[in-house]
Amino acid sequence: MLGSMADVEEIQAQFTALTTAAEAGDAATISKLAERVHAADLAKVYQDLDSEEARRTFVAALDTETLASVMRDVPAEMVEDTLGLLDQKE
Repeated sequence: MLGSMADVEEIQAQFTALTTAAEAGDAATISKLAERVHAADLAKVYQDLDSEEARRTFVAALDTETLASVMRDVPAEMVEDTLGLLDQKE
């Protein structure tokens, strides 16, 4: 049972670190942390971000394959919004 509690705490810590990095505009940290987080969990973090700028930083930090996996786990309207963020980046 202790192992599962540690796992939950680790996941919560990763969510917090990813959210904090996105809000700070720290794409390098997001990229590094994302390597160890499942795409469905990244999608949850992405959906919980409050600002467009944090979302833009988040998607810019992900490689193409990871971003595609994340987008499979978000609502369709959010995928459309994300495409708009990517267009603004270019």
